[in-house]
Formats: sequence, structure tokens, C-alpha cells
Amino acid sequence: MPAIKPHAGFWNSLPPKQHRIGELADIEGVAEAYSVTGEWDFVAIVRVPDHEQLADVVTSAITGLSGVTRTQTMVAFAAYSRHDLEALFAIGE
Repeated sequence: MPAIKPHAGFWNSLPPKQHRIGELADIEGVAEAYSVTGEWDFVAIVRVPDHEQLADVVTSAITGLSGVTRTQTMVAFAAYSRHDLEALFAIGE
């Protein structure tokens, strides 16, 4: 089975939008959902085993929510945290 990779889908919705964060979080494959500031209203972290399932989540489930006007999807190739970077630079100390 291929490794599960994180994918982030970003989308805008029409007002009222607050109740939609719960609908977004309930979608199968959505691991985390955030209400954010800036150009986008919400960010969803989608964790699925392959790109075909990512396409289904974004093009069917997320865009199927009432009020979704557009999406943008980005794929994360690697994840880094301050802890990871400190460990990397501490090698050999």
C-alpha cells in the first residue's frame, strides 16, 4: 500500500461560512480543517493514499459543498518542523 501523503486544498465560500467548517471537516479524507485569514476562507489538509482519491475529495466532495466558489490544491512533498531542522543541524555535535 502506498504511503499516505498530505495534500492541502484551499477554497473560498459565500457567506454565511462559519457552519461550513464542520461540513468540510466531516468529509472523508479531510484530516484537518482551518478557518484562515487572507485570500482564502478555509484550508483543508487532506490525507489520502493516492492522487485519484485526492481528485475525488476536491472535485466531488469539497466543490459539492454549498457556497464553494473555487479551490486551489497544493501537494506537500516533504514536511519539516523546527524540531526536525534542529535535529538535522545537530548531527555530529
